[in-house]
Amino acid sequence: FFFLLLPWMQLAMNTNILLWLVHYLLRPSRLLLAAYWLLCLGGAYATVRHGFLQRKVLSTNRLQLMVSRKKFHVLAVAIFVPGLMWDQELLLLASGVAVTMLVLVEYVRILKIWPIGSALDQHLRSFVDSRDSGHVILTHIYLLVGFAMPCFAFPLSHFKSAPKLATFAGALSLGFGDSAASLVGMKWGRVKWPKMDKTVVGSLAFVVAELLLCALVSFWDADVYAHLARSWFYVIPA
Repeated sequence: FFFLLLPWMQLAMNTNILLWLVHYLLRPSRLLLAAYWLLCLGGAYATVRHGFLQRKVLSTNRLQLMVSRKKFHVLAVAIFVPGLMWDQELLLLASGVAVTMLVLVEYVRILKIWPIGSALDQHLRSFVDSRDSGHVILTHIYLLVGFAMPCFAFPLSHFKSAPKLATFAGALSLGFGDSAASLVGMKWGRVKWPKMDKTVVGSLAFVVAELLLCALVSFWDADVYAHLARSWFYVIPA
């Protein structure tokens, strides 16, 4: 990092990247948001630790495993929504750093690099299901990329006319919709769609959860409220 990426970034930005980062972060609002994110990371660690201690239960109880995995979706919502509402630029920077760190962590886990590689493997394996049956565990990286991709596709600092609601697409679909559909469908779903493994009640839970989040965000953000006021006719069928 220090021998390759850091000099390249300094040449590209024509400034000392470390000093730029310090000045960029030294704003009260950004420090407060960063402190909040650190608390969320503490919650993520507690979730991973609890899942490791309950690994025997998770390996035999599919519903409990699903609940444990969806806790990370809830944490991702708690991290992304405040960033989307109050400082999208900082959220974009943090998302890029987080994806890089997750790839590095996965590299350390696969190779079991001392001193934390084996412990990482044991803890993360507690949450593995059929979608991560190989050597590489990618769902946590996919989750972060899915949350962040709409923010990179519609950066409000560059596209002033972009609908702010579009940046919430990851939180809406993955954070609330997918979690509600999986949990409700697995617990109460009986009738399935033709030729699909998805349940009708799970699909309804997906729609209701997304609409509730839209209403909650619009209550706090005037821009989202204005966009929804013009677009409910299209949002509800979608």
